[in-house]
Amino acid sequence: MSLEIKDKHYAAVHVGNPAKSFSASESNEAERRGWDEETYRLKNHDMNNHYDITRKHLNFEINGDGEIVPLGSNPIPLHERLLQRLDQLGFKQYKDKNTPSVVANNSPNCTIGIIVSGDHDVLTRLAFGDQRVDFTLKTSNADVRLRQGIKDWAKDTYAWACERWGEENIIGFDVHCDETTPHIHIQTIPVAMTKSRGRTSTTAERGKKKCVSFAGVWGKNKYEFNASKEQIHTDYHDKVGYKYGLERGEHISMLSPEERRNRVHKNKAVLEAERQAKDAVAKSKAEKKAAEEQKARIEYDIVEAEQRKAKTEKDLAKWESYAKAVNITEEELEVPELDTNPIVIKARMAMLAELDKPIPPFGRKEWQEDCKKAAKQIFTDMQIALIEAKAAQKKEIKQYGKSLYQKTTKEITDIVEQNKQLHKANKKLEAENAMLKKRMSTMDETAISNLRKEKDAEIGKLRKECELANNRADKSDDIAIRMTQKVTKAESQIKEMMEVPEIAGIWNGIQKNKKAFVQQLEQWIADAVAAILDFAKGHKSLFSDKDERMISQGIIAKAIQNNLDPSNDEQRMQATHNFLDDVSWKGTTDYMYDFTKKRTEQLCEEMNVPQDLVKGLLIAAGGRAGFCAGSGGGSDNALTNWDGTKKKGLGV
Repeated sequence: MSLEIKDKHYAAVHVGNPAKSFSASESNEAERRGWDEETYRLKNHDMNNHYDITRKHLNFEINGDGEIVPLGSNPIPLHERLLQRLDQLGFKQYKDKNTPSVVANNSPNCTIGIIVSGDHDVLTRLAFGDQRVDFTLKTSNADVRLRQGIKDWAKDTYAWACERWGEENIIGFDVHCDETTPHIHIQTIPVAMTKSRGRTSTTAERGKKKCVSFAGVWGKNKYEFNASKEQIHTDYHDKVGYKYGLERGEHISMLSPEERRNRVHKNKAVLEAERQAKDAVAKSKAEKKAAEEQKARIEYDIVEAEQRKAKTEKDLAKWESYAKAVNITEEELEVPELDTNPIVIKARMAMLAELDKPIPPFGRKEWQEDCKKAAKQIFTDMQIALIEAKAAQKKEIKQYGKSLYQKTTKEITDIVEQNKQLHKANKKLEAENAMLKKRMSTMDETAISNLRKEKDAEIGKLRKECELANNRADKSDDIAIRMTQKVTKAESQIKEMMEVPEIAGIWNGIQKNKKAFVQQLEQWIADAVAAILDFAKGHKSLFSDKDERMISQGIIAKAIQNNLDPSNDEQRMQATHNFLDDVSWKGTTDYMYDFTKKRTEQLCEEMNVPQDLVKGLLIAAGGRAGFCAGSGGGSDNALTNWDGTKKKGLGV
């Protein structure tokens, strides 16, 4: 088989051998009737079996009304339903003459079983989504829940089978999700229109009638039977398979001899081991690539942090020049340095420690998840520390700028006050001078002359002092103006320094993510309200998986809106009550209101909201979203459950 074919995902339709009947034990196996832990253990003694009792609750069937119900819900066992339908069709089985309770060997074939399955990755993704499922039977899968995809696939397959063989002729439609790959058992009775034989009493009975006829449905000989089995692959692909990305299945006769031997002789344990080995290699390559990318990002962050540090040091040098311009000493300008080295080095060392951890041979999916969580936490801690350091530095710089401004203003105020005191002294001297002049007029000429000389000298001295004082006052005014201008310029420099692109980008991102997060919460609540009202108004008889998911998301959103912890049972229930109180119950009856409310409270009690999920939502609200969705790849083996493995029961 070429690599191109191996990369495709195939459907599988296995038509069993026609049978005259089947036993009660075979019927019970199909419907898991009476199967307990001991039964599962004994069945798994056969290496071709892979039954998981912890996934038994996921099995279901589709009844005659087209409804999905738990497997084994029909009170009439499958082998008894076969006899009832044969009686309705007027078919009489030949009995052994020696043992009347046993069907004779020459009795016509009246039933045939079909198993429908497909590629393991596709079917398990439809059934379990991204849930962790252990197929090795080593750990419990009791918490696994069935996804809607497998139900849609089963319904489409049921519609195809009803169209092909008639709904009333499908006596069993059982879906098994407790084995390696989900699959469907269809048990049918071949019914065809055949010519009436012998005399008939009425016109309506003449001509053709419905009766059990294997030849009329599947072919008159082995060649026609094989042709029917080949055609069924095409019909199933055209009606159902293509919707789910499944290629047309190939019959084992179309394979090469080597591939045919591999299909027949490999048991499920070997096939599962090969699939897991291939997945492990692919995951190891992906994990190695992811680790290298994370390492490159860390190195880039380190370089970027060093560049920011250099820019900060350059800005500090500018501040020193501003300080000198306004006569501020270097000791007074101790602007706090933004030292990001310890933060980045700590993150780098933590990430290198994570990268140095060896890849375990087993449990690699858990190891990968742990690595992702650890890397996410390291980057989160680093970013939070950088933001806090920036905020602290910004606050301290503002305080330093304010203190410098206050100091300069105080110095200017002191100089102005000194100028005022000099003006007062000058006025006082002028008053004294006037008084002396008045006294001089009464003195004789000599006395006046002597006194005038003496006073003139004193006045000259005082005038010089006054002139000096005026010059000092003018100089002080100039200094005050220059100081004010320099302080204003310094404040603008502070503003420029605060307009760092990294800080602005982080802040804008936080506001944008907060707005988107609030809108997402409102959408979750609206979807949950719609699902509850749809149920309360009688449009549905049960909450679907989709409804439960939407209601759970609505409860979590309501808790976050009300500042409640959705991981705490009591607070989550309080959020549920708040949520139900906000619902408009118009158009619903009192009974449906009470029933819907109790069912919603029960769903709240069943919820398990991890603390990590709540932390992730809060981080998303603060500006960092760390959600990612995994994707499954293909598988080399098109089938790991049914290719080459013959299964006892139901005529297969």
